[in-house]
Amino acid sequence: MSCIKTVLNDDTATAYIYLDSKETKNSLDVALATSLLEEVKKANNSSSIKTIVFLSEHRAFFSSGPSLPGLLEIAENQNDEELKNIVENLNELITQIYYSPKITIVGFNGYAYGGGLNVFLGCDYRVAVERTKFIENFHKMGVTSDLSSSYFLPRLIGMTRTMSIILSGDLFTAWDAKDWGLFNEVFSTNKEMKSHIETFCEKINEDDFTAIQMTKQLVKQSFQNGLEKQLEIESKALRDSFKNKEVVKRLRSILDYSII
Repeated sequence: MSCIKTVLNDDTATAYIYLDSKETKNSLDVALATSLLEEVKKANNSSSIKTIVFLSEHRAFFSSGPSLPGLLEIAENQNDEELKNIVENLNELITQIYYSPKITIVGFNGYAYGGGLNVFLGCDYRVAVERTKFIENFHKMGVTSDLSSSYFLPRLIGMTRTMSIILSGDLFTAWDAKDWGLFNEVFSTNKEMKSHIETFCEKINEDDFTAIQMTKQLVKQSFQNGLEKQLEIESKALRDSFKNKEVVKRLRSILDYSII
């Protein structure tokens, strides 16, 4: 039985990738990680897809995080090679999401523990249902932070908040995460969240996707560049965008609408 379900929405050029392993509560075992990576690569390489949405097929949970029985077996047998393979697989998934040429969106519900949250921190747009719970409790298991948490959390919510949630190991809510800047939006129900995601994807579909892709790349490059270098890159990207005939069409449309 597959642990991932992908649904393509041709109207919005969206690939909905559902985590669907009820038995493991979508834990990040080898099967789930491998299937996720395959589906993301497929969507990234598709010329018709513009947005990739990650959701859980199950209302009670998004992901229980790492497979604890699997981790225990690795620890007992000191199987470093197996652990290395699992982490490398998940790390490749993280980079495929973060550097995706598409717009990546994740909608959390129920609970997303540890890596179940961290794997998706590189998404461009992160939303959650208000009842969702999260936790970063690596040290309670005697292990270090992983799966991008030490990279994305300080950049998204700051060093002080990051150290607070990691050192305390306490549960935090979707509203907490929204207040910190970790999530873009929080919704009352799963239905409301999914409706918002669908509308958001429709908006992206209506805009010039080449310009969206170039802007996404600019934002990500800014973390490696100083101001002068970034201004130079912005200038070139802007000039390149004006070579697209779509610019004339869209500017004329906006002007005609403004006149009306």
